[in-house]
Amino acid sequence: MMNDSVRNVIPRLLKLAVLVGLAACSSTRLSDVWRDPQYSGPPFRQVAVFVVGADDAVRRLVEDEVVRRLPMNTRGMGGYGLVPDAERGDVEKALGRLRAGGFDGAMIARLVGVDGPTPWAAGSLKQVPISYRTLANYYVDVSKEAERSSALSAPTVVRVQMNVYSVASEALVWSAASRTFNPEETRDVAGDVAKKAVEDLQKSGILSAE
Repeated sequence: MMNDSVRNVIPRLLKLAVLVGLAACSSTRLSDVWRDPQYSGPPFRQVAVFVVGADDAVRRLVEDEVVRRLPMNTRGMGGYGLVPDAERGDVEKALGRLRAGGFDGAMIARLVGVDGPTPWAAGSLKQVPISYRTLANYYVDVSKEAERSSALSAPTVVRVQMNVYSVASEALVWSAASRTFNPEETRDVAGDVAKKAVEDLQKSGILSAE
């Protein structure tokens, strides 16, 4: 039979176990968030989402998850539904399809492991790497690098680099890196990253708040 002191300790231990369990769950954080201070356009209404550096199944899953998280009045489409596999990496054809489809924004998300390249430090536009500054340069650069690198293999930390471009100017308007700790499912990572990114894009006025 338990005495009072033991009976009082057990609820505290259960609460501690719950807290430890929650802490062990995956969590996503944005870092190095940057918005072009010169950009003054209206919120994007049609956004295409491209994911590079992942196998086809992961690429489609993540693109769909980001599209699903876009605001209700924002039309989204995954890159796999816009650019055929045979044209992947051909920026002129991709831009042609974006413009023909009436898209005003394009997100390019790159999946990297914890040992992957470190995103550039937040700051002024002068600090952005040359390959980041236009949609064409970044699309070609990361597509080529993705072909040379292997896909993610169960890292303890998943890092994602996300860039958003204006289709009209091809200029970078928003960029951020994310880290997801102790992920269990690819869909969970995609959902967490998409949610954080969309929330910040809404705060920045690049996506509609509705």
